[in-house]
Order: sequence, then structure tokens, then C-alpha cells
Amino acid sequence: MSHYQPVQTTKRISMENWLTAAIVIVSIIFLARSDIKLHLEDKHLQGQAVGHSQGVYSEDSCDEFFFGMPFPKIKSDQTGLVKLCQTQQHDGYVGPAVYATLFSITDRIPVYSADVITLYPNSTGYMRPDEKYWNRVALELCNIDPSNLPSFPISSRLGSAGSDTVACGANQAINRDYKGNWEALGVDRGHLNPNAINFQDQESQVGTFTLTNAAPQFSAFNQIAWEQYECVTKYIVMKYTPLQRVYVVTGTMGQAKDPAGNLLWMNDGTLDKKNRVKVPEYYWKAVCYPGNPWDSTSPWAYAIIDKNIKDAGNSSPDNIMPVEKFSSMYFEDDVFAEPCLSATMGPIQNLFDDWTNHVNSICHGRRR
Repeated sequence: MSHYQPVQTTKRISMENWLTAAIVIVSIIFLARSDIKLHLEDKHLQGQAVGHSQGVYSEDSCDEFFFGMPFPKIKSDQTGLVKLCQTQQHDGYVGPAVYATLFSITDRIPVYSADVITLYPNSTGYMRPDEKYWNRVALELCNIDPSNLPSFPISSRLGSAGSDTVACGANQAINRDYKGNWEALGVDRGHLNPNAINFQDQESQVGTFTLTNAAPQFSAFNQIAWEQYECVTKYIVMKYTPLQRVYVVTGTMGQAKDPAGNLLWMNDGTLDKKNRVKVPEYYWKAVCYPGNPWDSTSPWAYAIIDKNIKDAGNSSPDNIMPVEKFSSMYFEDDVFAEPCLSATMGPIQNLFDDWTNHVNSICHGRRR
């Protein structure tokens, strides 16, 4: 027995030392992680983006909103492009990305916004959000360096900039830039990713109310033709693919011209210090349902492109085309991957063939 007692004591001491060391190490890691978390939260609470001052940006990911290549390249000469994961600043934290936007800080309008939609049939959803949300800015763009734009997606952090709102207008439109332009040009704040199709998800719906997801849209076009396209798209998603994922990308293209043939900007040449904002010539939308092998439903897809004009009338099926044709005309990368890229319009073809009657029955009161 005397030979074994020292061995047992040594083992017990070694075990106690090991446990003590482990507790110390875990405590250090916990405290370090807590300190980092508090540091980052403190920066968000102060309305600062991590790494802003040195032109270093916090990378984010929102690939899930694309079916195929994330942020596909469009055939365009637009500059100052930033990939935004559209997140919202809440009290003490930043919410998840609710959709993605390719944004031009030069033109102060989005190139496109991409979302994936799942709708429940017979759901009432939420009311239209308060207009106050238009006063928010993308905080991450407020101090961004135009000469050192990130190549990767960043979190937009939609929120209030307070007294710094006007300064944030250097790289994005702010709400006052649109004030008076309904009278001057007859334009609205035209959603890209629409409020209406996000009505069943309040966080996503509120997230669409940002001028990084809107561009000047002539009121007649916005409230008649474009609303009809959006109304029909929402109907298609609810009727033909309830509870399934549908990918929707909505964008702008080109630049409108004034009656004299000059390129059209909001606030061009004004003396009230409002920012110039590009007025797009076209709005477009590409919609993709990739099918579901579990219930043998086939993929379908379509694209819409129509001209943003002041005296716009009703929508037309002539502006609807296969996605593959649209993508080859306007994109360097494919807007969607297969099977959506070459998909036909499938079960919704009959809706486009009898467009006027369907618009009348689906979109009550939305025709001139």
C-alpha cells in the first residue's frame, strides 16, 4: 500500500492543476470574446462602421438572394458600384440581411435589388410601413471612400444618421433630394424590391423603404403600368408557387432624357444644395421559379422591361420576354442559372396570352 499512495497523490494533484488551468483558459477566452462583442456593439451604437476610417470595410454575405452567380454583372457603363447586403440597424444590434442590392454611389440609385420570396396563400400580411422609414440612410455608405470601394458585399445598416444625414448624401440619395420633384418632374420614389410582395414579412417589408432600393420613377408609370406588372407578379407567386422559393431581381437601366434631349437628373442645376439623382430610362424585373423535384413541378421564368415615361399608360405583354433572351441582351453574366435561364413561362403562359383580361380581374382599380 505504501508504494501506491504517492502515485495516487501525484495523479490527484496533476488533475487538480489541469482543471484549474482549463478553467483559467476558458475564462480568458470568454472575457476576450465578450470584450470584442462589446467593442463591436459599441461601434454600432455610435453609428460607426467597423474599419471605416482606414477604408477597410466589414465583409458580409447575401448570396442566398441570387439563383446563380451572386451580383451578376450587367452591360452598363455605370460607375461607383457597391454590393449591399440590406440590413437594418436596431437598438444595439444589426438585423439579418433581407435582400441584396447593387448600388451606384455615382448615380445615387440602385442598379438592381435581388430577393427570394416565399408567400403563404390566404395570408393578410402587414399594412404598408410608415413613411418615416424613407428618412433612413445606409450608414455603411456614409463614410465610404469612392476611390477605394470594396469588391465584396458589405452590410448596408439602414438607420438614422441624425445630424449627419446631409453628409451621408455624398454617396446616396437622401429623402430631401426627392422633396419638390413630384411637382418639378412628376416623379415618385420608385421601389425596386417592392413593398407589396414582402407584405408577409415585416422586417423585409420595412427593409424595402430605403433610397438605396428606390429610383426616380414617373408617377403615371409607377402607379399604373409598373404597379400592374408588380400586382401580376405577386399573384403568380401566390397562386402557382405557394410556400415555395421564387427569385426576383428588379432593376433600372439607362438614363431618361428631358424634352430637349438632355440626360435627366433630379436637382440638376438647382441652387438648394440637393443632390443630383439619376432618372433611369427603363425599369426591369426578372422572375425565376427553379422547380421542385419533390413534387415534380417544372421551372418557369420570365422577364419584364418597360420605359419610364411621364405619360405612361397601361402595361403591355409586349414588354414580357423569356429570361434567356433578356439576360443575353442586358447582362454580361447570366441573371439566373439553369434551369431558370432557359425555362419557358410554363403554366403562366396563358396569363400573358390574355394579359388585359387577367390584369382587369387580378389588379382591380389599377388600370387607367
